[in-house]
Amino acid sequence: MWKVTKTQFLVRNSKSGIYYARLFASGKEIRKSLRTDVYSVAKARLPRLVRDVRKFQGFAPDPSGALNRRKRDCLVPGCSGEAS
Repeated sequence: MWKVTKTQFLVRNSKSGIYYARLFASGKEIRKSLRTDVYSVAKARLPRLVRDVRKFQGFAPDPSGALNRRKRDCLVPGCSGEAS
């Protein structure tokens, strides 16, 4: 049913032809529709969706390419909210 593409995080539903972003957050798989059946359009929409999902889940991109968990509730005085 799902066809893997050569682009990371991008899969296609073989029945409908629609492209989806396939991500993992908090140990769960998340699939979000990119609402297109055109590969170039899906590839262009993918980075924004990945960024939005990571932001919503509390993840931020690290310059080294790794993911960091941001402090959601920084209640300690002097806490800057920087990634730990």
